[in-house]
Amino acid sequence: MSHQAVYQERFTRIQKAMHVEAVDRVPIIYMGSAFVPRYMGMSMAQFCSDREAAFRVKLTAMDKLAGFDGANQAGSSGGISLVPLWLSRVEIPGRELPADSLWQVREAQVMLEAEYDTILHKGWSRFLADYMPRVVDVAQLDAFVLWSSANRQRILETYREHGTRNFMRKCYRNEIVTSRENVTETEFVTSHRNVTPAGSA
Repeated sequence: MSHQAVYQERFTRIQKAMHVEAVDRVPIIYMGSAFVPRYMGMSMAQFCSDREAAFRVKLTAMDKLAGFDGANQAGSSGGISLVPLWLSRVEIPGRELPADSLWQVREAQVMLEAEYDTILHKGWSRFLADYMPRVVDVAQLDAFVLWSSANRQRILETYREHGTRNFMRKCYRNEIVTSRENVTETEFVTSHRNVTPAGSA
């Protein structure tokens, strides 16, 4: 069976399950980012710092394990990629932590009570512009966002060639989060940081 045929079979299975229709088996969506480097013999430090290597090793691990219909956040490599999702300081293996440790959230109050009023009266984007520098090096976050945006299509196409659907938020379809069906994690971040993704108008 061709890669395209495998992809279509798996995507159809997922669509049927989402619409509560009968399926031959329950679809399996992969999301084990932290599992990959240990399983494949890569250090957590490299997985968090080398985005291309993280993308490749995750795909290789999925192929090795086999049987997945899709991947959730297939371009994510832990570490700094989690900051926009968690809005917290994240300590990184090989930087604040030993090279083979798991990334960790630094538990501490960052948001101030008065900032709820900022969100109400000035908007979420204004709040994030003030908030994000407290939890992340903005230059490093920009580098992650721009790399993800520039490589998004290539990542999606590569997963498709391997017969799997990448669901960077696509499954959830939550209109409170986004009104666009194909929004990605990168677009979600950049829309709130006023960063123009590479290659966009």
